[in-house]
Amino acid sequence: MKTLTTVEGWVSNSSEIQGKYRNEQGIGLSGFYRRDYKETSDMVVMGNGHSMLRYKYPKVSNIPFYSPMVRWHNLFFCGGYSIRFPNGERTDTYDRLFDAIRTGLKPTGFWPLTSEELEETLHKVKQTDLVWKVSDNSHPNFQYEIGVANKGKMRDHFDLNKLIESYQLFSKKLGYDLLSKDHEEIILNHGNLELVWFLEGFDYGSPSKKTFDDVLTGLILGYPIESTVAYLTDRIN
Repeated sequence: MKTLTTVEGWVSNSSEIQGKYRNEQGIGLSGFYRRDYKETSDMVVMGNGHSMLRYKYPKVSNIPFYSPMVRWHNLFFCGGYSIRFPNGERTDTYDRLFDAIRTGLKPTGFWPLTSEELEETLHKVKQTDLVWKVSDNSHPNFQYEIGVANKGKMRDHFDLNKLIESYQLFSKKLGYDLLSKDHEEIILNHGNLELVWFLEGFDYGSPSKKTFDDVLTGLILGYPIESTVAYLTDRIN
């Protein structure tokens, strides 16, 4: 079995049945672990020793793009993992999502709210420098959705030229272009847009988005380029 490299992981402290991925003491692993092959890498999402999901992407070294807002941890908030920290707390709570945005570790975030929760949440957000938008929600259990973002333009937070360079490196490994020249230009033209624009002028959840929209979605939600590449190449399982 290939070695697992800890990217952002910990050992579990749970009485639930553990999976086969454990440390030397036999305790289940949780979090993000990378498994490297000759030409590709897998980022494996672990929950108490169980493999929850894998992102497979070409192995690329020295990716030029970097932002503290873009990290594997932000994928906990995309839903579906239900992973817990050693103290038993869930990794994907809305409080943790809010704190990640507030502390500059995530560009934007969205979550549903009931009528009762809305007032409390707005009170909390108004005590920060963040910007927000509230919209109606068609979900039967939630009446509203709030979108929260850091202030500033895209170019204030991200080097979009280095973002494009990074996707070009993955394209070279794949043997085909993930982004066309026109799509690269569209992404670069988003540099002057305020992050708040994405809270109401951008359909981040649409399954029929263009490729450049998928790249922008991953960026504004703070997901690593590798995970977006895995999505674009249908290598998430």
